[in-house]
Amino acid sequence: HQLFDLSGAIVTPIVFLILLFSFDWILGLICLIPIILCFLFMIPMFTGKSQNFMMEYQKYLEKMNAEAVEYIRGIPVTKAFQQSVYSYKNFILAIKNYAKFSSEYAFSTQLPMTSFTVSINGFFALLIPAGILLAGSVVDVKFLSNFLFYIIFTPICAVMMNKIMMVSQDWMLASNALDNIEEILNEKPLVEPQNPQKPKSHAIEFEGVYFDYDETSGDEHILNDINLKINENDSVALVGPSGGGKTTIASLIPRFWDVNKGTIKLGDVDVRDISTKELMSNISFVFQNTTLFKDSIYNNVAIGRKGASRSEVLEAISLAQCEDIIDELPDGIDTVIGSEGTYLSGGQQQRIALARAILKDAPVIILDEATALADPENEYLIQKAISEITKDKTVIMIAHRLSSIRNVDKIYVIDNGRIVEEGNHDDLVGSNGLYSRMWDEFNQSIQWKVKSEAI
Repeated sequence: HQLFDLSGAIVTPIVFLILLFSFDWILGLICLIPIILCFLFMIPMFTGKSQNFMMEYQKYLEKMNAEAVEYIRGIPVTKAFQQSVYSYKNFILAIKNYAKFSSEYAFSTQLPMTSFTVSINGFFALLIPAGILLAGSVVDVKFLSNFLFYIIFTPICAVMMNKIMMVSQDWMLASNALDNIEEILNEKPLVEPQNPQKPKSHAIEFEGVYFDYDETSGDEHILNDINLKINENDSVALVGPSGGGKTTIASLIPRFWDVNKGTIKLGDVDVRDISTKELMSNISFVFQNTTLFKDSIYNNVAIGRKGASRSEVLEAISLAQCEDIIDELPDGIDTVIGSEGTYLSGGQQQRIALARAILKDAPVIILDEATALADPENEYLIQKAISEITKDKTVIMIAHRLSSIRNVDKIYVIDNGRIVEEGNHDDLVGSNGLYSRMWDEFNQSIQWKVKSEAI
């Protein structure tokens, strides 16, 4: 509807000016004075510092909305830990900051807005004295009819000017929104190779890789001098403390980011020299945090490979050990996730994600904590699905449950962005290094029990 308002704000003043001088040009000029004053008082409210107001206004509004959403979503947590006052305090603070900013702006425009309002309603203050002076002592019927016309017609100007002011405000909001969109559109995508090559095999190699998400001038990076080689059809595991860089290493293989220094090769070809389409067709990535769309189970799995038949989707679901999930759903494979209270547990979502990867049937599989959200039953089924998906594939697994990676061909231990150890499970356990300590801690955690002691 704002487009119609914009059209009206352009057309109405033109028609108004034509009518203003169609009957009596002198009275028309007199009526033009308040209009000119209105525009003069409007200018300070939409130029200079006021131009930046909408940007700041949107920031405070977004902050307040974000706090409201966080407060509502966090009610179970805040209630359980008796932190309702603390959570509510942040919400109230965001509201107060928004109110303070809006009030300061309102007070800053108090004088021009008051002047604008007085001017827009000041036609009578000029028309009546002017009409008396121009009419003189002789009663002129034509002049009197014109005068009455201007008396009746000029109040429309107040509506017109208010509409123009509202459209100007909407224009500023739209301009700010377009600037934000343009900022996103101006982000440069990763450069596509001019002469794309195809990988000669499905071996993966990191050579002297350094990487940071943001530019830094320091000597320490997110990844520091990463050198590793994964032979075709081998399975390797990346393990180590949280935040060490395991997921970052895995995310660089499908070129979610480009390295700062060094090279990553797939089949002896730098991933930067492989087209995005070719690279993605060779890699399946099962993320730790699975995203399922509000669509049917069938469509959520079918996005794994374009043009897959229904029988192929059903086979992938079967291999991913998802048949029990389908049997429990009201419409089976056509059940829409998120509708009518249909939701899946974390472990069930992981199995649907594995079905996608099975359907894609890519030669390189990256599993980022594929069993992280699973209960024991789901973990067993996920492990069975993984055994299907990884047959004759090059596999990179990220895992904290060390029991799930004992039989891989090679283990790389990552700590603080560096490879500190590498080898198979038995060699690393016997080395008395970081992996050995992690293995001991893992075995101890299995035996942990919750018990009470009498004091």
